[in-house]
Amino acid sequence: MERIIENYKRDNPKITKAIINQFCGLGDILFIEPIYKYLESIGLKVIAPVQDQNIWIQDHIPYVEFKKMNEFDMDYEKFNFEVINEDTLYIPLRFSDQIFRGLPPHDCSASRYWMTDKYRLLGLEPKNWEKLSFTRNKKKEEELKKIIVGDTKDYIFVNSFYQNVLNSEMEIQVDTDLPVIKMEKIEGFSMIDWCKIMEDAKEVHTVSTSTLYLIHSIYQEGKQYHLYPRGIGADHYTVEEFLPDYWIKH
Repeated sequence: MERIIENYKRDNPKITKAIINQFCGLGDILFIEPIYKYLESIGLKVIAPVQDQNIWIQDHIPYVEFKKMNEFDMDYEKFNFEVINEDTLYIPLRFSDQIFRGLPPHDCSASRYWMTDKYRLLGLEPKNWEKLSFTRNKKKEEELKKIIVGDTKDYIFVNSFYQNVLNSEMEIQVDTDLPVIKMEKIEGFSMIDWCKIMEDAKEVHTVSTSTLYLIHSIYQEGKQYHLYPRGIGADHYTVEEFLPDYWIKH
């Protein structure tokens, strides 16, 4: 694959920074973490505006300079790559599948490839997403587990929420005699701070959302991981192309 960013660097030797337009979706941000890492590896400082409520991601991917959207002036509808002020490359990752497949902006006809085309557009192998990693705060994870789980030893973890701010929920019924620990929004803790709770659960059940990508980094062989589509009549169309085979699909 032709690595377009390296071509831009070759043709524009003053480029030292990259601005990534992929501001929405915690799942998207986790999914492209290896892209951030790749850009850093070729000598680019990575700047990434995100929705204001997600600025906490800075604590978990510290080598990227995340910005609150409301405080970062940029044309978020800009559809093409562009060199800005000679030293900064604008990368329109949110439009990856449209650019890669020759579609107009916001055309959803290639939604099956929404995620993986973020890699293809840059000339990278989509499977690289599986290398995603982040910094964990083990102390906060233990604190959260004490708050949520207490002294319970055996339990099932369930996440029924999706979208950015836990504002959409799907009912997930789990046939078990064990206590069910449900993910919820806890002030002062991030989504990633739930890692310890998920690791110590006997089973993990989640709707298809950002936890899918988080879980890949903490996957434990031999544990059951159950994935549910978003709502009645929905399927796994937008993730099944790259979904690891350890997931039990519902």
